[in-house]
Amino acid sequence: MALGLLVVFNQVTGYILAVRQGGIIRKRKQLLKYAPKADLSELSFYYEESNTPIVIGEDKVSRISRNQAPLLIDKFDTPKAFLQFIKNRKEMVKGATSVVIEVEWGMGDQIMAGEAARALQEEYPELKIYLAANVAYHEILKYVSPLPELIRPSFRHPDPKSVRIGLNPTHKLWDPRGPPFGKSSFYGAHLGLEKVDQRVNFCMPGYDIVELAKKAGVNLFEIHRPLLGIHVISNSRLASQWDTGRAMEVAKKWNDETGGDVFLIGDSAFWPAYPKYCFTIDYKSNWVTTGALILALDLFVGIDSGPMHLARAGDIPSIILWGGSGPLDILGREETEIDLRADLPCINNLCAACVLPTAACMEMIEAKHVWAAIEKNWPEVVRACKGI
Repeated sequence: MALGLLVVFNQVTGYILAVRQGGIIRKRKQLLKYAPKADLSELSFYYEESNTPIVIGEDKVSRISRNQAPLLIDKFDTPKAFLQFIKNRKEMVKGATSVVIEVEWGMGDQIMAGEAARALQEEYPELKIYLAANVAYHEILKYVSPLPELIRPSFRHPDPKSVRIGLNPTHKLWDPRGPPFGKSSFYGAHLGLEKVDQRVNFCMPGYDIVELAKKAGVNLFEIHRPLLGIHVISNSRLASQWDTGRAMEVAKKWNDETGGDVFLIGDSAFWPAYPKYCFTIDYKSNWVTTGALILALDLFVGIDSGPMHLARAGDIPSIILWGGSGPLDILGREETEIDLRADLPCINNLCAACVLPTAACMEMIEAKHVWAAIEKNWPEVVRACKGI
């Protein structure tokens, strides 16, 4: 089928009622032209941009999350258009002499795109791959491996058989196939890969960690161990933020029980007045400085964010606080004891912004829940500091 196919469907059952090449809907009443026997209040439509054949009576339309584009699925609930998209991308990559991967968005996206790039390189060992990342991330990405050659986004390969692929150009938050495909697999799909299980590693020489911390005004030799890092504010995901007051409760408990200091990660303007056992760094500090201090942590507590992905890639023990999205949606793995998540009917709505007045799922996570997870998962840290 050609591009721009009008698809009219029943939004209650999801079943497709009509398809029309070149059809345009300007007023809702026009939907009755394609489905005259249907209840207008139950009708909806979208424009299918893939060349996937649609079978009326079998295929349906689904939305895996609020505010996400409709998804064409077959009678087995398989996303037809997205699978065709993966096949098309696979053929594109197979015919290329090199691939330039464009990476946008935040720090966590850089890590997950790197995992997809690693999977692509393993699939095609002879293929020359470039990672076109924002220059703001180049310094820290030099400590992430294995990665393809880093280039500026403005780079254009002169070879006409070189393929340039943008990852997630429409900024969809989750893989249309749903769990257990995490964000790395979603990026891999843009490269013609069905699933990505590979990981990248974030590490620095000890000297670099010490010197970068020193430039940020932190002397790691004067830090009281064990060192806890807390990150609870995200500029891009309102539904995943946690209350800073509760975070400070965790910080106090940490210091009371272990005698250790606490690194409050993120813009210092978000943090209330904090005691001497806590510290922040200038928000204008670059990612490599924050990354160095994350690698110096004994434990990380945080939300789904760039610092969480750096801690994950750096093998830093972590407690992760989840909101509308969870480890299956983002990391492609089942929940474990290090994941804290509220029990709400809407918890799997995959929301970037909560439909409720507040992010209720995050509000339900209290400081005592975080501390219980710390004691359960990392008892040796607390016991060692108490001399047990």
